[in-house]
Amino acid sequence: MAEWKEMSKHQRAVFVAQHPTAAAMFFDEMISKFLQIIVRADASGPGVFGFCEAYYGMVEAQGRGMLHCHLLLWLRGNPNPQLLRDRITSDQRYREDVIGWLEANIKCELPDMTVPLVEDAGQQTERPRRQVGELDPQVEEPPNIDEIPLDEFKDVFRSFVRDLAIACNWHEHTDTCWKHLRPREPKDDQHCRMHINGSTRALTEVDPETQSILLRRFHPRINNFHDLVIFLLQCNMDIKYIGSGEAAKALVFYVTDYITKSNLAVHVGLDAIKYAIRQNEERFLETSSIDHRAKHKSAFVKSVNALMARQELSHQQVMSYLIGGGDHYRSHTFTQLPWRHLDHYVRLNYDEADASATGDGADRDEVVITVDKDEITVQNFILDYSLRSEDPTFESLSAWQYAELAHKFSLTRELRREERNQARQVNSDPQSRHHPLGRRPNERGRFKTEHPQHGTHIVRLRSVPYVVVPIGSAIPRPDRGPEEREEWCRAMLILFKPWRQPSDLKDPHTSWSTAFDATAFSGDCQRIMANMNVENECKDAGETYDEARREGRVTNPLLESYRSGEIDDDFAALHMAALDDETLQHSDNSGDMAHLLDEVDALLHATSLSDASANVVRALDKATMFDISKSPNLA
Repeated sequence: MAEWKEMSKHQRAVFVAQHPTAAAMFFDEMISKFLQIIVRADASGPGVFGFCEAYYGMVEAQGRGMLHCHLLLWLRGNPNPQLLRDRITSDQRYREDVIGWLEANIKCELPDMTVPLVEDAGQQTERPRRQVGELDPQVEEPPNIDEIPLDEFKDVFRSFVRDLAIACNWHEHTDTCWKHLRPREPKDDQHCRMHINGSTRALTEVDPETQSILLRRFHPRINNFHDLVIFLLQCNMDIKYIGSGEAAKALVFYVTDYITKSNLAVHVGLDAIKYAIRQNEERFLETSSIDHRAKHKSAFVKSVNALMARQELSHQQVMSYLIGGGDHYRSHTFTQLPWRHLDHYVRLNYDEADASATGDGADRDEVVITVDKDEITVQNFILDYSLRSEDPTFESLSAWQYAELAHKFSLTRELRREERNQARQVNSDPQSRHHPLGRRPNERGRFKTEHPQHGTHIVRLRSVPYVVVPIGSAIPRPDRGPEEREEWCRAMLILFKPWRQPSDLKDPHTSWSTAFDATAFSGDCQRIMANMNVENECKDAGETYDEARREGRVTNPLLESYRSGEIDDDFAALHMAALDDETLQHSDNSGDMAHLLDEVDALLHATSLSDASANVVRALDKATMFDISKSPNLA
């Protein structure tokens, strides 16, 4: 510890780079303890922020390879943005309680500041410099409450937090602040991409137009922090509350984007594809008789290799996978629901399927191989769901609930488990043999006899439901006119009404909306359906916010830590089926990217690739770089 304190900032960075295993282990320990002790995510009592019901954190690496985590917390009792907006508008006492809680948890000033620090025009407040020989508070031993009287500790605590906030969270403009400026835009406070522009606010207010909460800000240069968290972790941090109004909806969308974004930059991926196609052409240039199948296969392999070679992983990220920390932290387990296949299967039955959809494999049966610690299981969701057990417990499950609760495994595994239970009972006290050990087993069921795994597998309901992630095309919106609402009603019936055959969903002569209105859904299903359009609402809010920001009509800096360069670059690409002009507009390499797109398109047409092979290459770059559903290790 003494040697670490004596190192300079550069020496510490070099040390971490040279010891990636230790760095990854330390990072994993810090995040795990933060969740366990500070957030108390798995405890029955409240943590620093309240009762945490769920969390999801994504691990990333900075340019130097240092690990950091973007963490979302779900707190018990916190309403969604729209409900919060309604309550703070109608209930003065509730608004005061919310503002008090926010001001206690999010600090935009140094300790003991009571009034805003107003800067002179054109004069940026300079960060206080440490004296020669003064220790960096990030490596200094923090004050220990067990060694200091409580009254004295409060003062020492505030002093230490002040030093940390100055060292870690004082923003000073660098070239990074202006790296996305358009030509002739000035490098000044108003164009800082972090939007820490020297402005202050004396009181926390609720914007009368948008009902967004505008936090007080006493210091013009201090980024948001939580005093106890920065005290315990001794590092830079940022904290945001997804609160009320349209800005909160936009933040939901941006944060979701950020933690699911790809590591591969758009222009880098395009350059890799261009290189792979050219290399493939050179390989077959002097071949007199061309085997088109071999050429197309070679183009596919080269494209994959070129893209994978350009994925940047620091040593710490690699070691994070190897030691068990991985690239994310989560409170829940996720499972995939093949929504695209379900939808296409139902539409085929009602002659509603688009013939063009059959070319992308939508009409094929999808088989998923699940590798568990004890066995390998083959699954086809449509087959498993439609031929599920006829037991009433399973009969009443919708497709969504089946994905949440149903766990399939082999009878061999179940027999082994029962043999172990019987062995434990034989070795136990004779008087207790009539009372099986452990909790009562969950409901189990066998597939119908038509199922190919009827005699080999069994399905048991999970004690804790998994979180369902629909995979495939976007679910239709209910707010885009009668035609799309009809599609939305079909989607809701497919997902939330129990059925075995598509014909169970509605009469052939009845519209989907009529069938939807006549269906009595369970309370849980209604709750999920009520949130099915939230992503679209948040996306709309994000686009509105973007437009307002470009026109200079935004005064709320709520989003700015997430509206940084990486999000600007990837925002459009992550949500488009293919690249278009909007993607280029959001990129800091728009000229280069436009040129790359032209070159890639020209190469695809100049080569003798068939349409199928060209589609493979295009699908490959989209799947690798732009897929919003990309979230590693969800299942």
